[in-house]
Amino acid sequence: MNFLSGTARGFGTAFGFSILGALLLYILNAIVKYNLPVIGRYIAEILKFVKFYMH
Repeated sequence: MNFLSGTARGFGTAFGFSILGALLLYILNAIVKYNLPVIGRYIAEILKFVKFYMH
């Protein structure tokens, strides 16, 4: 029973972090699209880095 509980908790944590990560990337993309002068440039570099390692 404890094994199943731990496995379910692990999958739930992984799924939750995946959803939060996707949401964070979506928000960062939106900030870059609004072309904020200072923040947008740094976020664009971070997104390029993430997209490079995703493929």
